[in-house]
Amino acid sequence: MINVINNVKKVCYIVIWLSCLARAEDSNEIAIPIDFSVYNGEGSILLHWSISDSIKGKNAIIYSQKFGDKEFKEIAVLPSKTLFFLETNCDLGERYFYKIVIQDIQDNFFSVESENLPFGSCDLIQDQFLFNNNIQSVSNLLVMHIKDKLLPIQIGDNYSQLLEVLPTEKIKDYNWIEKFPSPILNALSETIDKTNDIISNSNFYDDIMDYESLYRNHFFLTPEMWDEQIYNTIVKLKYLVFC
Repeated sequence: MINVINNVKKVCYIVIWLSCLARAEDSNEIAIPIDFSVYNGEGSILLHWSISDSIKGKNAIIYSQKFGDKEFKEIAVLPSKTLFFLETNCDLGERYFYKIVIQDIQDNFFSVESENLPFGSCDLIQDQFLFNNNIQSVSNLLVMHIKDKLLPIQIGDNYSQLLEVLPTEKIKDYNWIEKFPSPILNALSETIDKTNDIISNSNFYDDIMDYESLYRNHFFLTPEMWDEQIYNTIVKLKYLVFC
């Protein structure tokens, strides 16, 4: 009986020691407020964060935990100046919790409070054939949309080149009109008219916004940034076309 009691005591001591060790390890991470947001997307989840300037960061360590799993897994170690992470190695339709740990230049570790961990869903891809890896920006997206809407009109190289630079800052230094003698402009009149119709259509803004779930995360844009870039690019495009 005495042996049994002693064994129970030993087990209790081990459990207490392990618990203290776990708390000691956790104490290496200082819980601080971190502006940490997660955004759903088709086949992706975008993470965005910011920290106080008082913390001189060296690394940002990202952990994820799929809903139903018991532990977090380290998925990325990023330079301190990186404020975005695109998660594409996620199971479609699943929800994930995320944790971020900031390592400073003195090897102190800071983490978001555990009760405020954000989560997001890796949404199902509605149509995997719609995604184009060559689309890297909002400007690219607008050009792709216009070209698709111009079909079945075949776009020549000159006009295609013009479309590529219209929504960008390059248009300011691009003497494109010199490459369009009158005969060419006359030949392109149908294409130009239809382009005007596409851009001036009242649904143009909504049509571009429909790409948000598929492309926004891949452009590393928050919903607010996405909305602002779409609006500003369309305004610039309409000004250049109709001025």
